[in-house]
Amino acid sequence: MKRQSEIKKCGICGESVKYISRHLRNKHDIYDIKNYYDIYIKKENEGVCKTCHCPSKFYEHSMKYTECCSKKCSTEHAKTCFKESPNYKQKIKETGTKISESLKQFLNTKKGNEHKTKLSINRRGTKNPMFGKTHTKEESLHKSTLMKAKILDGSFTPCITNSWANSKCKLYINGQFYRSSWEAAFQILNPSCIYEKTRIKYVSPRDKKEHTYIIDFTNNIEKILYEIKPSSNIDNDITQAKCEAAHKWADNNGYKFLLITNIWFKENAARIDYGKYDPKIKKGMKQFLHENKTN
Repeated sequence: MKRQSEIKKCGICGESVKYISRHLRNKHDIYDIKNYYDIYIKKENEGVCKTCHCPSKFYEHSMKYTECCSKKCSTEHAKTCFKESPNYKQKIKETGTKISESLKQFLNTKKGNEHKTKLSINRRGTKNPMFGKTHTKEESLHKSTLMKAKILDGSFTPCITNSWANSKCKLYINGQFYRSSWEAAFQILNPSCIYEKTRIKYVSPRDKKEHTYIIDFTNNIEKILYEIKPSSNIDNDITQAKCEAAHKWADNNGYKFLLITNIWFKENAARIDYGKYDPKIKKGMKQFLHENKTN
């Protein structure tokens, strides 16, 4: 459907016309539409770029000024308006989550895995954009402090795996990656628990420096913190330091801290319907399923 022209009133003679530019040419012999607009229609602060305050463009066919003088300024203005919106932080979080989930799903596909492998090969050695570049101690300290703060507040989670779990891959369940089949199995049987939500500071007995301990699971309903650890790894000095910090945090916040070891999986592994999930989960639980059969 063709758009109808808006009826406008001439600022010179007061006549209502359909095509103002044609009326100005034919009746008033005026061809400079911009000059007419500036005299009779222009509002205060109109015609000035909202970003850099330079003169903005005027379009005769629509008889109006643009808000910005260029695409660059227009983009900056849009960002400013977006940041000033009341739900700015929520929108940023939602957008980041959508991008993250989309990327995780893509990397979990065959094509995504090929892309990741190809990218890794293309960034090795001298092909790496950071090859040969050095940072000052101040820059390194600043980046380290910034990264620790992001890990502590939950905005960033390091991409690492549990060496004891013999699992170099991540498992994808209900939109979430897990570092090991043990953690994935625990989540299946405890759907109300939140994965890697609680972060606690602790001092490592090895380097005497402060680090962030990411608790495996948090149950905010029953107020319990869960840590997945094999029995053979409980006496580890790092584990002991983490547990001590977790117990202290739990006492101060009205929570309990519990270790989930081989015993728990031996008693509960058979409760899972493995046909619904990634085959790697059953592979990780096979040792406990075998023990149940023999007993």
